[in-house]
Amino acid sequence: RGISAFGGRGGMDAPYPKRKFGPAGSTYLFSMNKDAPCHKRYGKVSSAIFPTTSDERQVIDGALEWCTADERKGKTWRVVPNIKRKQDLVIAYLEEKPLAEIELASAFTAFDVSENEISEAVYEKKSKEVCDAFRCEPGLNANSKTNLLVITKVDEGRAQVVLSGSYTVKNITNSIEQWQI
Repeated sequence: RGISAFGGRGGMDAPYPKRKFGPAGSTYLFSMNKDAPCHKRYGKVSSAIFPTTSDERQVIDGALEWCTADERKGKTWRVVPNIKRKQDLVIAYLEEKPLAEIELASAFTAFDVSENEISEAVYEKKSKEVCDAFRCEPGLNANSKTNLLVITKVDEGRAQVVLSGSYTVKNITNSIEQWQI
């Protein structure tokens, strides 16, 4: 007690902030229905399941606010259609250089194309730009990691991460080059 899930010390067990996640809508960063009987099995409910300090919650919230800002569209976030004919939120960033201006999220999503454009050609152009940007970004190497998250809106009260992965720059560039071939 008194130690957060991240190892920090301080006030815990307070609600997580509410954030608007693009197509996932407005949702809490972490929420749990304290009245659901299944959550009482281990004697902890709500934010006590994953306690954090107020500073940690602010850092998490601030990072997500920055990451999903309108001006970061294509760089750190975009939307992708899901099986329910709705949209999921894709978040992608370089672990070592999260502030990089690379249109990274665009490499993992579909593009808005006009009637006179061919979507494959637009994807090829965008993905080539990402590969070129990787090569020109100082401090990156083939083993630099890209983190990828997909968040979906489950229902009005819940959003959840449905995909979380980490890929090397080499893996991404090889995959794009193979697709182009």
